[in-house]
Amino acid sequence: MELGNHLNSVISSEFSMLASPATIPLFLRKHEKKLLKQYRRRERIYKGSGDIIVCLDESTSTSGGNAAWGKAVALALQDAAAADRRNFALVHFASRHELKTDLFLPGKYVNADLMAAVTHFFNGGTNFETPMREAVRIMEQEGFNKADIVFITDDECKMPEDFVKALKQKQTDLSFTITGVLMDQGSPGMEFSLKPFCNEVYRISELGGDKVADALLSGRL
Repeated sequence: MELGNHLNSVISSEFSMLASPATIPLFLRKHEKKLLKQYRRRERIYKGSGDIIVCLDESTSTSGGNAAWGKAVALALQDAAAADRRNFALVHFASRHELKTDLFLPGKYVNADLMAAVTHFFNGGTNFETPMREAVRIMEQEGFNKADIVFITDDECKMPEDFVKALKQKQTDLSFTITGVLMDQGSPGMEFSLKPFCNEVYRISELGGDKVADALLSGRL
């Protein structure tokens, strides 16, 4: 163990501060002063090669623990992308018209931009089609190559069959993967909502949050 601010090495208990508006400033101060408890690095743990897009569910049902866990995973993936000088995008989504995209391109952002992205929260409904359309747009218009998309949600949403079919064709054309993460520890059994468009689905109800995070950061993407 050591103190620092490498977000993909910070222990999970530190990210619990992101669950409450009252403790978010404490997390930011500890991050700025490199006082977060983290695992000592022995080697780079992220082995992927494509750019990374995280679609993060910010519906009302995620408020609290799920929101904090999703933000922690997004921070860790961004840190891993930055270490390899890869592009990273965080797509916040909730209801159909609630969408916000933060782009983190190597050398073109500051720490305050990252912290502002992590503290954003819609507190709305749930729509899967809007964020997936945005992810495709990012690849086509922002220069993201062979992207790894991580789609994090705690809810279910049925997308139109014609959209899913078109999405699969885009996947062939643009060579991207979609990994679904279902925060279903409170309501297991919603995997059917992600299976139609995800290459692989991790369920917290089966593996637990720590193991899912480890899988995402261990080079499987």
